[in-house]
Amino acid sequence: LAAGNNHMNIVKFFITQHNCNVDVTDNNGRTPLHSAAQEGALELVKYLVTEYSCNPMQHDTIHGSTALDLACASGSLELVKFLFSLSTCDPDVKDKHLRIPLHYACQEGHLDIVQFLVEETNCSVNCEDKSGTTPFHVAVFASKVDVVRYLAKVNRVDLEHKDSDGRNALHFACQRGPLEIAKFLVEECNFDTMCRDTAHDVLPLHLAANNGQTDIVKYLCNEKNCPVNVTDRHKRTPLHYAAMNDHLEVVRFLVLEKNGDLSMKDDKDLRPFEHAVLSRSTNVADFLRKHSSETCNVPSELGLAGLLSNAGMGSSLRNMQDLHILHLAASGDLEAMKKAYSNRT
Repeated sequence: LAAGNNHMNIVKFFITQHNCNVDVTDNNGRTPLHSAAQEGALELVKYLVTEYSCNPMQHDTIHGSTALDLACASGSLELVKFLFSLSTCDPDVKDKHLRIPLHYACQEGHLDIVQFLVEETNCSVNCEDKSGTTPFHVAVFASKVDVVRYLAKVNRVDLEHKDSDGRNALHFACQRGPLEIAKFLVEECNFDTMCRDTAHDVLPLHLAANNGQTDIVKYLCNEKNCPVNVTDRHKRTPLHYAAMNDHLEVVRFLVLEKNGDLSMKDDKDLRPFEHAVLSRSTNVADFLRKHSSETCNVPSELGLAGLLSNAGMGSSLRNMQDLHILHLAASGDLEAMKKAYSNRT
């Protein structure tokens, strides 16, 4: 605790007056050096390393992180430079997830540390973690605009690299935002907006709709002419994904401005409306019912059992009753809904 709060005098007191073990670990296998590095406590780290030869390359037991990793995440460039002045520090040391210090710096968006690692340590800029994710992917996923722009200009960085699901940086940008990064990748780095991943054949548009990134959905549809009814491996359109995740603003745009097809069924024979009901997205279900050219019938509990089965959900009586009530609510039939609710087991 003293090291983690950068209390140098207390740390010295415990070590010199009570002979405390400087390498003692907590429940996560972290030493006082880990704690000091995480806080960016330069002078305390120097004290522990120079006076007691604490090892900045020692891994903790929770993530396999080293003091070097934590220093890169802390934002203290001077601390990182100090650690690299030691002959023991390896810029490509890997934690349990196969991430190197550059991953940590990119995750937190510390541009100066990222620049130092790339330009001064000759680290492996395209190092993959267990998911095939590179530091560039991490920066995009964490929405660190300055780091993304910097790494995109580094010749050694493989911008088009794909992770184990076949997703590239644009997939991540459309999933997480902001629009600035997505536009940068498309317009300045020439990313293909129609690139599918290998896990589900999803496009960046599917991911943007799935995560409620309305501005990115509008950009892809309006400025890049991405087809609004494009399907993935499961025959799902962006509208399916927006509906099942209760993103009403995206649903409204796709339906009212882009004429998204409300009748399209996925490989489980479910339309966006059914997905909205199954996910208990009442407002979305109500909107889709009102704007559908087809009749969105309120199914019986027996019919809901089929819906639940198709969707891979448990068809318990309670599930069927709850969804039946939700269907009735979406239909606007107040009296029928009240009756169903009063009969709920």
